[in-house]
Amino acid sequence: PRLLELVWPDVSGEDGYRIQASRDLGESWQTIAELGFGSLSHLHQPSDPSGPWRYRVQAINRELVSDYTYLDET
Repeated sequence: PRLLELVWPDVSGEDGYRIQASRDLGESWQTIAELGFGSLSHLHQPSDPSGPWRYRVQAINRELVSDYTYLDET
């Protein structure tokens, strides 16, 4: 099985991060992980390793959420 390492830059003031994946070129997104403070990477094993996957990450805290940052396609 294919294991992907997703990496993103730190966002000041975050309490954690929400990572989402899309199997249909960004038409719909599913949350695959919510990680705590200071997390800068996540390992994902796609349920279907064939074809393109798109990923995005969002910094979150108690009061705000950031815009999504889109990660490289795999």
